[in-house]
Amino acid sequence: MQLPFFEIDHKKNVEELGLELNNCKVIYFWNPKVCTILLQKNISIAYKLPPIIAL
Repeated sequence: MQLPFFEIDHKKNVEELGLELNNCKVIYFWNPKVCTILLQKNISIAYKLPPIIAL
């Protein structure tokens, strides 16, 4: 199963506004099978989902 994910490139976004920022990307990924089980066990974990990686 391929994990759905999306990336936000903050540096690219602010450069479009004429601003500067060091490299800053965030990748969000989601595995419905795992995340659904976690939410069923403890709904408050929703504040921590989806998992992210900051680059």
